[in-house]
Amino acid sequence: MTDARDPLATPHPPGSIGWVKHLTRYMTGRAVEAMSAPGGRGRQSARLALEDGTTVIATRRSSPERTAAEAALLSVLSDAGAPVPRVIGCLSGLLLQSDAGRNRLSHAFSTAGSDEDIRTLAVAAIEALDACRAAFDVVPEAGRPKLAGLGQGLRWAEAYVARPVFLSGDLGIAPPDIDADALAEALAHPPERLTRWNARTGRAAVQPDGSVIWHGWDLTGLRGGVEDLAFLVADEWWPLDGAATETILSDRMSEIRQRFVLRIAVLIAANRMADRLERLRTDGLDEDDAQARRLDLPATAPSVVIPHATRLSEIAAGDQLTLGFAAWFRAAADRLAELSAPG
Repeated sequence: MTDARDPLATPHPPGSIGWVKHLTRYMTGRAVEAMSAPGGRGRQSARLALEDGTTVIATRRSSPERTAAEAALLSVLSDAGAPVPRVIGCLSGLLLQSDAGRNRLSHAFSTAGSDEDIRTLAVAAIEALDACRAAFDVVPEAGRPKLAGLGQGLRWAEAYVARPVFLSGDLGIAPPDIDADALAEALAHPPERLTRWNARTGRAAVQPDGSVIWHGWDLTGLRGGVEDLAFLVADEWWPLDGAATETILSDRMSEIRQRFVLRIAVLIAANRMADRLERLRTDGLDEDDAQARRLDLPATAPSVVIPHATRLSEIAAGDQLTLGFAAWFRAAADRLAELSAPG
């Protein structure tokens, strides 16, 4: 039985549709008429269509504390002018935020009309991440949410480097010929600046004016401040080849900083191969790239995997510490293609 004196009282269990509708009505004063899951089933966000015709994004993380932490960070960034969703409300573990739209950066890249349009979008995505860091930097320390360090300690780096080595055994290919200890040490960085993890192209939306809004700030902390760029260029839907990527990065950072970004990108992409193998075993082969792109899933179609591996092989070949991944990416992609072949 619910308590009629408590406006938050509801018979619906947390996370249920009824619970979402009840809290949304309380926070916005408007009823929910429809719900959809932009990231597919099992994701932590849903798009809500309200009775006045507007849409909002409802998000529930693994705990109310994580949801509240994301809401606090978004509020600070939004108030400082960063290109992020605006917080509408956060209550009882449910975050409501403004809808950045359906035009994911991954989709916008695929429909861009020219190479110049693609480069313009790529620059806009990078500049939006830079703007988020810059906005956080100017917030007085007393007003900033407390953020932990991300990927700290040599043990984390060693495990991240080791995952592709173990994946090699699963795929039946030779492991990358690398100095694992030296590469792990090169990935380390103290907790200095705002860094969001998983800055993939599916976690950004292109606005009608061509600007980019980054959403999904659940895993954010302090590190080098450029790891998000590594996630961006390591993404399978990032359209620029190795040379063009290095050029676009060199325009905004030192050579040493650029090398740091690309080293991390190589490891992110190598770890993504493990996610692909897991999805291939669980869901089977993508007939084309449409579903993986739309739902921001690890792509398994050879038409995506092989060009992605080729691009990362180019990047890996430019650094002595990652050179061993150049041949490894090609071998891993070929093996995944063999595993996905019928029969």
